[in-house]
Amino acid sequence: MAFSIRVDKLIQAPISRVYKAFLDEQSVVQWMQRKDFTCQPLHFDGREGGGYRIRFISTASDLSYVMIGEFNELVLNERIRYTERMNDPFWTARVETIIQLKPTVKGTALTLLQSGIPDTVSQEGVQLAWDECLRQLACLVEQLTESLHARTR
Repeated sequence: MAFSIRVDKLIQAPISRVYKAFLDEQSVVQWMQRKDFTCQPLHFDGREGGGYRIRFISTASDLSYVMIGEFNELVLNERIRYTERMNDPFWTARVETIIQLKPTVKGTALTLLQSGIPDTVSQEGVQLAWDECLRQLACLVEQLTESLHARTR
């Protein structure tokens, strides 16, 4: 069986900056790294029909894996839909992720829906990983916003 998760996050940055952070290689590398994993892009094409290969390397063990993704749908500043799989013959699942962005008075409301996650993976672990990544995403784009505000004062 597979399961799905939903994560909601309010990010205090313009919607255009949040959207771009999902499609820019350097930004993705910054916010996708987690405390126990480093991130190494092998290929990145952030266009509809484009895709990526990103190697994740554990800092705590010998674990290393490559995520292979394809951007299936991009609606500017509104929606990103992509599928991904691992380069592991024992992981045949294709996981679909949909990112919905909505403008708010304080910035951007982000909703992440991820489905098709194999039940051999910890649901709590997936949730914690996304919470960590989205916190880092928020820090990255909010920092840029603060930096731009400081320059215009």
